[in-house]
Amino acid sequence: MTDWKLWLKYAAIRAVKTMAQTAVAMIGVGSVMSDIDWVRIASASAVAGILSLLTSVAGLPEVKLAVVAQDNEECYVKMAQEANELRDEIALSDEFEVFGDKEAVENE
Repeated sequence: MTDWKLWLKYAAIRAVKTMAQTAVAMIGVGSVMSDIDWVRIASASAVAGILSLLTSVAGLPEVKLAVVAQDNEECYVKMAQEANELRDEIALSDEFEVFGDKEAVENE
């Protein structure tokens, strides 16, 4: 996944959470359900979501962590492949003697 897709994913998650928090706070202010101005709540929540997206332009730590995790996973996979290749080379080598092999010890 590219960096901008990660950014979009995490920025959208933050914006939705911010919008929900704003709506919950404004609903809590209305003492009776009939006193709640739903249009005002929707408007304030939308503005909060937009502000959250604009703030996210400065950078999101979640994206940096996801990129580092991807890099680490790629490194791990590469190291595992190299280790498997080395193991296969050693297993195919006639010069390699395994310690603990009775015949190898007796022939010495």
